[in-house]
Amino acid sequence: MLDNINIHYGDKIIFENTCFSWECNQLTLILGKSGSGKSTLLNYIKDNIDYTAISYMKQNPEFHPDLTMKEQLDLLQRMYSYQINEELLNNLDIYKTLNSYPLNLSGGEKLRWGFLFCIIKQADIVLCDEPTASLDWKKKEIIMKYLQDYARAGHQVIVVSHDEDFKEYADRIYYIQEHQLIEEKKSPKSSKVKETELKALDLSAVGSYLRKTVKHKKGKHYFVYISLALSIVLICLSLKFKENLLSIGSKQTIETSQLVVYKGKDGYQNISYSYDGQEDGFSQEEIEEILNIDHVCDLQERYDYNFFTATNNIVEDKSIHYSEYCKYTLTDQNENTYDIDCQIYGSISAISYDSTFDYSQDIAYHLSEEQGIYLNAGMYRILTEMTGIEKLENCTLTFTFLIPKYNLEYNIYSDSKHEDIMIVNSQASIPVQITLPISGVTKSKKMGVLLNGDLEDISQYLIYYPNTVIEQYIDHEDQEIHVLNTVIVDGEDRIYLDRLPEEYDSYISCSYLYPWKSDSYYVYLDDYSYLPEVKESLENLGYCTICDITEETNSEFLDFLFQKSFKIIAVLFLIIVLIVYTFIIYLSKAEYKEEYDFYKEYIVDPQLIKGVIRKKYTINTIRLIIYSLVLLLFVVWYISSSSRNAHFGLSDSYMIIIVVGMSLVYSWLIPMLAGGKND
Repeated sequence: MLDNINIHYGDKIIFENTCFSWECNQLTLILGKSGSGKSTLLNYIKDNIDYTAISYMKQNPEFHPDLTMKEQLDLLQRMYSYQINEELLNNLDIYKTLNSYPLNLSGGEKLRWGFLFCIIKQADIVLCDEPTASLDWKKKEIIMKYLQDYARAGHQVIVVSHDEDFKEYADRIYYIQEHQLIEEKKSPKSSKVKETELKALDLSAVGSYLRKTVKHKKGKHYFVYISLALSIVLICLSLKFKENLLSIGSKQTIETSQLVVYKGKDGYQNISYSYDGQEDGFSQEEIEEILNIDHVCDLQERYDYNFFTATNNIVEDKSIHYSEYCKYTLTDQNENTYDIDCQIYGSISAISYDSTFDYSQDIAYHLSEEQGIYLNAGMYRILTEMTGIEKLENCTLTFTFLIPKYNLEYNIYSDSKHEDIMIVNSQASIPVQITLPISGVTKSKKMGVLLNGDLEDISQYLIYYPNTVIEQYIDHEDQEIHVLNTVIVDGEDRIYLDRLPEEYDSYISCSYLYPWKSDSYYVYLDDYSYLPEVKESLENLGYCTICDITEETNSEFLDFLFQKSFKIIAVLFLIIVLIVYTFIIYLSKAEYKEEYDFYKEYIVDPQLIKGVIRKKYTINTIRLIIYSLVLLLFVVWYISSSSRNAHFGLSDSYMIIIVVGMSLVYSWLIPMLAGGKND
């Protein structure tokens, strides 16, 4: 019983010198109009009775903003070791909202869920503030009947409402009139009020449900945490740069010991290597000039061509279309053969490789132990798709190999006015059928030296063959100059070497064939540490080179400038992230309060609430540490793999200290300061 109830707000009197009593096994109802002080009285009763086992249903129930209703229901049921009957969920018509978040519930749905959460506590005293507001009669009846039964099962139920329908279920009724509580007794029952302690809560499941809060607004969560992790990583790296362990100023880095030299046609084509025989061949004098460079010990011919553009064949009295070069025969390990026509795939290039060089870093996987051809991924895909063979192990490929025989020179105009004439070089070849084992597949369009960008435009499909193949066929003995006549016979283009047929339809052209000279060479050195110097010497002589050397400047000033700029960027990014993150937390104060009020309503004990909040901050800290370490590992790996001068890793203890320290600031300090202080 509460005597001498006096409630004032300034000069406004709510209740004056009135009293209120209730009993066990009874549902006590307080009726009054809106604004008469019903909710104020219920809060007064809650704060002034010496009970711990109290369950209080407010007009606006408390929910966790980032858990679905099902997750909250499961959590409370585990905490209070009490299971709600699914029939009650169906009767209250909230079963369909199990997977909804509180923000998506209507007012009536929130009220019904609030009632459900209230009874999970199975408290001795239940206080309800307008539990049937805005509900239809069926749902009101379910709630009123449940509260009546709950009271008569040995509990104390106090309800404040303006709903007169509640009178039928109440055992004791009070009216609010003129700041007084006027009692109307109904079926009075005298029973000694019992008091029991609130059940010990099982909080073991709280951690797992806190981790589930990430699902709600996960886009925002990932964006925020990745931004925070990135700011931590940038600070770690900026401090590492201070030790000069990673800098832009260093010596030249040799990626591979292969060096290729060729002659570019300035004015007609790009200085890049064409891979289709358009470069000028090397004379004997030029070869000797290269061999006289210090540390150059040998040269080996290269020969590359494109099946699509290689139309200059010298098979007499016959016209061969380039499509003939696109026909292949694949033989599998069981001697089954497959005829393949690759014409529909467009351009295919044959690129030579040095049979003495180790290309293991460029090979994705091997298919045969024999030395033969290597295919890039595009060409390999063509062959597997057209044969239906999943893996071309121990297979051979038969194709038309174009053996260079002559250099064909002809004139073209290099300008639109047809004033300047340029001599263009092309290769005249003899087609030969060859069979080679398929040795493997390359990782990319690279085998040895880094290919020029032109190759990306010329061909998507590549066949790499050993340069020893052409040594079997090239005839350096024929040093004669020949005349290549092109005529039309029976409507077809035909070619004749040093002669003409007795009859032909029309004469097309006459070209001169000179003995073939290789347009590119592998350059061998006696000491490959001098590769940069040899490369420079070749370029000074006017030759073009292909060699994977990373050119870097040796400027300490540039090192300093780079490190200083990086640190400034890292600090600016950190400041921006701190400001934005703090602002986001500040704008989320209402959500933080909702979460705290949820814990306060259902956990009650302040010490236990603090424990749950600490657990939440700990989980967020661990999550941010993991994000940061994963991102840092990736960045360290990327820098270390792309720069041979970078030698650092997570073994640096202070990096771990920075990650943990900044994670604590982000996940503990800022939420506590900017999120608002709760009771």
